[in-house]
Amino acid sequence: MFNALRQLGGAAGVAVLTSILTAVSITHRTASPGTPDLHAYHVAFLVAAGLALAAAAIALTIHDPDADSTRPRLSPEPATPDLVPVSQ
Repeated sequence: MFNALRQLGGAAGVAVLTSILTAVSITHRTASPGTPDLHAYHVAFLVAAGLALAAAAIALTIHDPDADSTRPRLSPEPATPDLVPVSQ
């Protein structure tokens, strides 16, 4: 389930940033047709940085006791007896 959500989140992020990139590049044209439109890439990367900062701020609001209840509990492994070589 976690991997599927991660894949969907990545696809949605690429779709949003591509939409921003195309929207800005349509409205902002350069002087000559051979010049790359870097303004659209700058805006898309600024939006990505803003989303990352917002996600980090949200992640900082999670308290340890709240997150601790969601972690799986590992049972201690049983003690194994020492191996004794068998004489032949």
